[in-house]
Amino acid sequence: MTGALFLYILQYDKKVRQQMLISECVQVQPETDPNICIIWLHGLGANGHDFEPIVPHLEIDEGIRPWFVFPNAPKIRVTINNSITMPAWYDIFEMNINRKADIKGINESINSIGMLIDQIKVKITTKNIVLAGFSQGGVIAYGAGISYNSKLAGILGLSTYFPKDLKLEHHPSNQKTEVFICHGRYDEIVPVALGKEAKHYFEENGHKVQYTEYDMEHQVIPLQCKEIGDWINSLFSVYKTT
Repeated sequence: MTGALFLYILQYDKKVRQQMLISECVQVQPETDPNICIIWLHGLGANGHDFEPIVPHLEIDEGIRPWFVFPNAPKIRVTINNSITMPAWYDIFEMNINRKADIKGINESINSIGMLIDQIKVKITTKNIVLAGFSQGGVIAYGAGISYNSKLAGILGLSTYFPKDLKLEHHPSNQKTEVFICHGRYDEIVPVALGKEAKHYFEENGHKVQYTEYDMEHQVIPLQCKEIGDWINSLFSVYKTT
């Protein structure tokens, strides 16, 4: 096998695996045709089913028909967990507040989510797509949200951060996309200071940011679910029928 042929096979295999992401997603469909889509990324070690139970607790208004898409992260070796293989959007080298990020892995996952959006927009205009993510998933939601080449409805970050060494070009289409950041005051996994840094990052780059802290750790609580639902309802109030 020639080097060129081997490289082609590797590139083709990677492309196929990225495109297959949509077929491997957990999905919650409305009873009738959806008019919006929420892509929700789980955290380290979890899977697409992790946030599936949250759907009814969001209390989405009548007339807004969300299609929830919960992708599954690839299984990779994670350095901080003794290099055990587990679902992860990227490797984690360390846990301190100035942590070095796996930029290569982050960019690969950002590209995968971009390809997922490309497939979803066949049914739902990108202006009606929200990117959401918890912890690791939030990093990817942030990155994919600001760099995607068509206007998105909003970006939701839960108990997450924006890596200091991640350099992404803000696509003009999403330079002012609304961002909702939720963080726990007692989070020891992703300290609240990192949530505040993300808030400042988005504000400095021209985004409208809603930032809320909760009396919680690295988790999601009922009050937060209600406020996330309120935010989604506000983004798509044009569809509300009651």
